[in-house]
Amino acid sequence: MNQYNRLESALERLYSFIDYEKLGAKNPYDTDENDIRRFRELLRSRGDRHEEFTTVLVAGSKGKGSACAMLEAILCADGRRTGLYTSPHLVDIRERFRLDGACVSADILTDKIDALTEAAVDGGAGRGFRTVFEILTASAFEIFAESGVDVGIIEVGMGGRLDATNAIDPDITAITAIGLDHTHVLGDTAEAIAREKAGILRAGTPLVLGRQEESVRRLILDRAKKIGASQVIDLNDARISINDISLRSTAFDLSLAEKDYPSLEINLAGAHQAENAAVAIALAKLLTVDKSLIYEGLREIRWPGRMQHVAESPDVIIDGAHSPMAFERLIETLAHIRQTSPVWVFAVNRDKDYPAMIDVVRKFSAGIVFTSFDWPRAVIAQELAEIEPSGIVADNFARAIEIARERAGSSGMVVIAGSLYLAGLALKEFGLSPCKH
Repeated sequence: MNQYNRLESALERLYSFIDYEKLGAKNPYDTDENDIRRFRELLRSRGDRHEEFTTVLVAGSKGKGSACAMLEAILCADGRRTGLYTSPHLVDIRERFRLDGACVSADILTDKIDALTEAAVDGGAGRGFRTVFEILTASAFEIFAESGVDVGIIEVGMGGRLDATNAIDPDITAITAIGLDHTHVLGDTAEAIAREKAGILRAGTPLVLGRQEESVRRLILDRAKKIGASQVIDLNDARISINDISLRSTAFDLSLAEKDYPSLEINLAGAHQAENAAVAIALAKLLTVDKSLIYEGLREIRWPGRMQHVAESPDVIIDGAHSPMAFERLIETLAHIRQTSPVWVFAVNRDKDYPAMIDVVRKFSAGIVFTSFDWPRAVIAQELAEIEPSGIVADNFARAIEIARERAGSSGMVVIAGSLYLAGLALKEFGLSPCKH
């Protein structure tokens, strides 16, 4: 059996556990259903492997994955051995576990999933794992420790306070932009969601706070002061000046804590990515990275499915936007790059605010092609078309792309967005995989 067949067999066992990514998060979001104290004990029974390296825990509604990937690139430029744990994946589950910027091998991940699922079933150390995400999170900690990483960069899955990643005591914390997402679970206001995100803060631990609405900023700063965070770098006080945005990059200047970073460049598009880069730079400062290596690292960032340009004539963009806030930022970037509106390929999960997302899209649109995907929470295309009757319903995803490209014409643009799952399908459709580079 080759390594990929072994991994498929391991994943079959893994997915026999509760999978909230597939089923949707439970409501209400209470400690009985999401008891990280129990998970913390499980980690202890496995030797608390996360304590063997420096941990950076990053929460937020938008941009947390991008900020984590940027920090990874900076630390790699500095020669640090890095582990990056993110979720969800787009194409290949190995994307969630990166060592020094590369996906972990199928054999390493298979062996770890096998060990943890076996422990859960047989009652050894690790008995009591209930969810897929817990097993994957524990896998990341152990793989990183066994690989001898210097820094583990950990992206929170959902929320913060009760997320499995928050079972550790991180060395550094960060919170990127907060907006309305997972409202049926975390709360229906930005302030309520911020309270959940602020659950990652620790006494004696520094916090990097990304740009926020003032009410959210004040709430998190008050929480940081109350619990005794050792230091707060508040990026609402930073100055970001955009110099240029293209389909493939963003150039900007940053002034942060009385230090200037002129002529920065990242190979991700959008003013919001400059804000995410500011979070990564602040984290790098806390980790004492030299300024020149910050520049070098940011030029090497790899983060697929985020304003990713995959074809020309017409230009085709894949983006994982899946909230109104994310679509607003995406459209702001597209409008900066070119004046003409794109044709959209849109599909979405039911637990998202898709009426509001469609309302944002229709303001900068040369047409919308609605489709769906094989996922329990996916909204059927016909239902989406009831919200926007001028939209076209495509029988399948490949046909949706074909229709959109025909409608855009060779000089136009097609944007595929609405779900990270959809972004993964699009990457596969264009023969791309984040684990092949």
